[in-house]
Amino acid sequence: MARLQGHTQAQAAIYRRIVGAIAIPARFALLIVDGAPAGLAYGAIHDGLLCYESVITDPRRRRQGCARRVIASLASWAHDSGATGACLQVEAGNTPARTLYQGFGLAERYRYHYRREPVQC
Repeated sequence: MARLQGHTQAQAAIYRRIVGAIAIPARFALLIVDGAPAGLAYGAIHDGLLCYESVITDPRRRRQGCARRVIASLASWAHDSGATGACLQVEAGNTPARTLYQGFGLAERYRYHYRREPVQC
């Protein structure tokens, strides 16, 4: 994940701690092509719902079905584990990802945004 997302060592350490603290069933799906990571995602199941997280594809492998394969792998695991639905968050402007997820039957249910106080000078 750190390599595919360009994380610094500090960011990678934080990510490892966050993922390591997940207390519900969770799995990673990693696709290796020509000996290198091509696609990666993880999912966690809560109350019968698979929540996809951190779906990433190597930029050189985009539009080759890598994300589709890792998503499908997690869906299979979740189904075998008793999950009956799925969810995720994606940026509204990420058209390729939204198209991918729509192909899995996932549809937009709501939008949200973050607010924060202005920086005081």
